[in-house]
Amino acid sequence: MARVAFFSLVSVPLLFNQTIAQQKAATPEAQKLDCLEAMNGLRTAAGLAEFKEASIATQVLPEKTVERATDSDETTQAGKLTGTFAYYPVADGKKDCNAAVEYWKAGFSLFKNELPPEFTETNKTAVYSDKAVSFVALYNPKPNPVVSCVLLQCPTATVP
Repeated sequence: MARVAFFSLVSVPLLFNQTIAQQKAATPEAQKLDCLEAMNGLRTAAGLAEFKEASIATQVLPEKTVERATDSDETTQAGKLTGTFAYYPVADGKKDCNAAVEYWKAGFSLFKNELPPEFTETNKTAVYSDKAVSFVALYNPKPNPVVSCVLLQCPTATVP
């Protein structure tokens, strides 16, 4: 691009649209999912109360594109949410609640029928991995549990 010193007016919209596309690609987008049936199937089998759909602002995951906080005093929406997060990595963008629930359920094997060691940092031991924390979120015995599910499509990492 440094070699181009002149461009026509027709090129401006193309460059502008490319810039917008690049900005959109760098910002994660979320789509609401309904995974209550898949999650509640496991919860009721374990004798736990069914999840209900979250309705309070601090419990509902954002569905819209959210700009990243640039000021250190600002907080992201995820920082304002309460509760325990369950996370399922998706590479192909497929909305498969059953696959997510099976992934979370598999977190049980990480505990090996032992109490976990004292927490010092995330992912230091297997029981503090996303999979294990997601297992705990799925089987949390808290009364009146609520859930908010979204598919968050993050931009692909680029290597410089």
